[in-house]
Amino acid sequence: MKEILPHIYMGTIPAEKSTQNDVNIYMIRQGEQALFIDCGYDTSSSLTFFEHVFDTFGLRPEKTALLLTHYHIDHVGMVWWFRQKGAAIYMSAPEYEDARTGLTRIRTDVGYTCGFHDAEISIIGQRIFDPRDYRPFFHDVNLLSPGDVLTIGSCQLQALSLPGHTPGQLGLYEAARGILFCGDHIICHLAPVILTETRDQHFLHIYEEALQHVADLHLRWLFPAHNDTICGEADILKAIDDIRISYRHLCGTVRLVLKASRHPLTAYEITCKIYHRTRTELRPVLGLRQYLMAQKVLTCLEALYDEGKLHRDTDRHGALIYWQ
Repeated sequence: MKEILPHIYMGTIPAEKSTQNDVNIYMIRQGEQALFIDCGYDTSSSLTFFEHVFDTFGLRPEKTALLLTHYHIDHVGMVWWFRQKGAAIYMSAPEYEDARTGLTRIRTDVGYTCGFHDAEISIIGQRIFDPRDYRPFFHDVNLLSPGDVLTIGSCQLQALSLPGHTPGQLGLYEAARGILFCGDHIICHLAPVILTETRDQHFLHIYEEALQHVADLHLRWLFPAHNDTICGEADILKAIDDIRISYRHLCGTVRLVLKASRHPLTAYEITCKIYHRTRTELRPVLGLRQYLMAQKVLTCLEALYDEGKLHRDTDRHGALIYWQ
């Protein structure tokens, strides 16, 4: 890991599969104390990374802590290893509860809501993730609430609610230096997926409010879990605006697809049309990108419904369908 600011270190764990992303790992270290933010996938690359860091810095488990920004598998994979070593583990209560059932919901319940069929949900499990590969951690977790403070030497890190990508995602904010460790809330050159699971969750509106809250902090540094760090208030505000524009553009595309359709469509049917393929044509290449696009489309559909621009119902399979 490289020291990028006094007492703040960063390293990146490379992806091992095409369905994975590189993950940025941050460590705040002062004296004997160390705090890691997220811990990557449960892979041999992650294990090698953390073993090397502990050896290189001479970290003592009883002086080490781990904050999990949210429960997704690219952020919590190595919790078992930290727990074995005796490190303290922190996460928000909503994310802790979602860790019990969240991955199964994302693959099945949310898949049905988006309009995926059984065969497609099976493909998602085979090609993207299987909840059975997810090592549970249902004990020995310290629950953090927004406003709680973690102290590492002279660094005062306040837990900040960052809903949108997940409902209970937490960031860590150091006011003295204008730093935010933001998990998947804001990512450079990418609009994070807002994981709408069902009707009437209003997540796009909630996410936009949370983005504005970050903008109002006048940050100097933004440290996301993926892609580049973002330095300077102007670049941070641009990254936020880019995300807003991306979602509003997608909302416009969704409306155009529905306008051209003679019948109601599910989120996945709209996704197929965005890719200019039938669902039969898309099935052989169905992967993470298409699945996450369907999630984004569902988020936009719900936002447009909230604004009174669409009608909504449920089809006989339980999928949400929309029309203009």
